[in-house]
Amino acid sequence: MGVVHEVTLLAKQLLVGNGFLVPFSSAEKLLEDGCLLIEGNLIQDIGITRLLQKRYPQSEFIDAGGGLIMPGLINAHSHLYSSLARGMPFGFAPPSNFLQILERLWWRLDRALDGEGIYYSALAGLIAAVRCGTTTIIDHHASPSCATGSLEAIARALKEVGIRGCLSYEVSDRHGSQSVREGIEENLRHLDWCQEHGEGMISGSFGLHASLTLSDDTLGECRDSVSGKEVGFHLHLAEDRTDVEDCHKKYGKTITSRLEEFGILGPKTIAAHCVQVTDKELDILGQTDTKIVHNPRSNMNNAVGAAPIARMWEKGLRPAIGTDGMGMNMILETYFAYLLHKHQSSDPRVLPPDQAVEMMVLNNSRVAGIFFAPKLGVIEVGNLADVIIISYDPPTEINTDNLFSHLILGLEDMRVTTTIVNGRVLMKEGRLLTVEEEKVRAEAKKISARIWQKMREI
Repeated sequence: MGVVHEVTLLAKQLLVGNGFLVPFSSAEKLLEDGCLLIEGNLIQDIGITRLLQKRYPQSEFIDAGGGLIMPGLINAHSHLYSSLARGMPFGFAPPSNFLQILERLWWRLDRALDGEGIYYSALAGLIAAVRCGTTTIIDHHASPSCATGSLEAIARALKEVGIRGCLSYEVSDRHGSQSVREGIEENLRHLDWCQEHGEGMISGSFGLHASLTLSDDTLGECRDSVSGKEVGFHLHLAEDRTDVEDCHKKYGKTITSRLEEFGILGPKTIAAHCVQVTDKELDILGQTDTKIVHNPRSNMNNAVGAAPIARMWEKGLRPAIGTDGMGMNMILETYFAYLLHKHQSSDPRVLPPDQAVEMMVLNNSRVAGIFFAPKLGVIEVGNLADVIIISYDPPTEINTDNLFSHLILGLEDMRVTTTIVNGRVLMKEGRLLTVEEEKVRAEAKKISARIWQKMREI
């Protein structure tokens, strides 16, 4: 079934203006009546709207209507396959702990996925991303019954929707040595594919599940398979006490120490969660420049605790933020982080608005910079043209001093209207331009019902 719109989306020169330009660059914090020029896939000029319109009179113009013009948002840890999990029936006693959540829900869902389910879950998740202004995702995939070719199916969806993405496949010992081999090969296949077909839009990492489901032999094999390559890993680290206790029982050490000994940590590695980590482990993560990604809504939903975000900041670490499969709305995710750590610490000073927004924008930009160039996630001349417009008309003024508070506390009044990725307009005035949303939703409903039935039989 065809879901791709037959439309032309690239303009030679495109101005986006008549709004509050929020570049998040060191040069300027907020530019009222701001405007930017896109040529090809890059931002080539920034200034006042009327001046840029005069300078580039032949350019197409997108009117922000007084809203916010911002860099496209980045999801630093996602699971696109969870798009088909919304509303799925339990069919058994509700899980009472994290391990049961994995065993009864997620490890059944990933085993039930087939090629069609992988592709349509990716399409559904990417459509949600466009509507939320999320223009880059760093995705961690698992489908042990259909590992081979799974990342290519997601890459196809990325290309059709137009989102930028870094993909990896989760290697785990849960299903035996053959499954491990298939997972390793899928990661390597995708990394090679990106060299030929990524076009600066699709990149790769090497996926691992968690210490809990990875033997020493498997960790060593994964490390050796990318020896000599400029490749890092993407894994879950100390998400729950179960993972921590398992590592102490089996290996007599912390998860972070174990991963460091195997050479898994480093500046190109993403460690999602880091909820149950010690101060010493934070020091190791900092010394290795491993990228920490916080996922507050998922952690709350799974009742695993709250990551020590305040300690990370005190130690000079700069955690990024992701959704861990709970949608694609990065502003909503950051809002939850802002609230969670005040509540958890009983201290309203923890994670103030400027830190929360820095985590969402600058720290996520730093993580995305591992996989993509030129720079993205910040509006500067020469950066990649990933830009969003947010309709926002608050009852109070916006200025340099209160901007971050608006971005966190104005969520209910915000609506993303336009999404541009790599200079390509994916959504304009709320209308998706690249794929036929209604067709995708209709097909996803049919496929999700089939997958849920398979889950009951596993």
